[in-house]
Amino acid sequence: MLFTDYLEASIQKRKSLLCAGLDLRPGDIPECFHDSSADHITRTEKTLLNYYTAALEAIEPHIACIKPNIAFFEQYGIAALQALRKISSLARELSIPIILDGKRGDIGSTNIAYSNAFLRNPDEIESSLPFPLQTLCNVDALTVNPFLGLQSTEPFVETARENSKGIFLLVRTSNPDAGFIQEARSASGRTISECVAEWIASKEEGLRGECGVSALGAVVGATAPQEAVQLRALMPRSLFLVPGYGAQGASAKEALAGAIPGKGLTARGVIVNSSRGLFSFQQGMLPKEKSDFLEKLQERALLAKHDLTLS
Repeated sequence: MLFTDYLEASIQKRKSLLCAGLDLRPGDIPECFHDSSADHITRTEKTLLNYYTAALEAIEPHIACIKPNIAFFEQYGIAALQALRKISSLARELSIPIILDGKRGDIGSTNIAYSNAFLRNPDEIESSLPFPLQTLCNVDALTVNPFLGLQSTEPFVETARENSKGIFLLVRTSNPDAGFIQEARSASGRTISECVAEWIASKEEGLRGECGVSALGAVVGATAPQEAVQLRALMPRSLFLVPGYGAQGASAKEALAGAIPGKGLTARGVIVNSSRGLFSFQQGMLPKEKSDFLEKLQERALLAKHDLTLS
């Protein structure tokens, strides 16, 4: 099943456009989830598994997918990456689509390596090699940085097509200084964002699912709703991954500015991420008891789910 059809099935099952962003911040993990193993690698891995297993099982009915940001795990070394692999396996058992926020992007040959690491199906390992290719995490989609050249992103497109995966090219991001590069004008008079959008539109058909939406998608921040409307006109069939909702200041209306017109969940074409809005707490406000934490997490996920429901 192609990524967008898998995601659409999750959206319909859970009646939600919410993507739970997993940005690992140790200060957000209540002590009740901490493991007491003497070995720090074991302690790190078990703590993360305790925390994210409970969290995913609690919010599973209210989220369409998850988006682990790999940088937040990489900074804590091999134990956190091992935990991320197991968290991804748990999400797959729960039929929760996984978008890995890796923002990978380089020259073509390096992008082939990135594609192999994240987008190859794990059962398609090349056994003839002296050290076989191994998928780092079994995920369904990957964010990609296209700003080293659009042609260099072709390996991601090809690997996604061959393995029924998805990719999201950065088009208009949610950070405050995004416009410095993304709103700059090319020789054609188009902004850089518009150039990337036009390229996506020229390539998306080969990754279009039965739901009508393409798995060659775009990251379009909720903090730029007017640009989202303009970019949707350029990419009418592409899936938008929308950061910036909630903690970064954007409203649900702004987050849904780039949605494909329609009623209810037929207005698909967007998936809206919330990371800190779900998992972060103000100083002194972190629940101490597991039941209290999970209740608060469920409440936040349900509120965001309803906030993002299209009428």
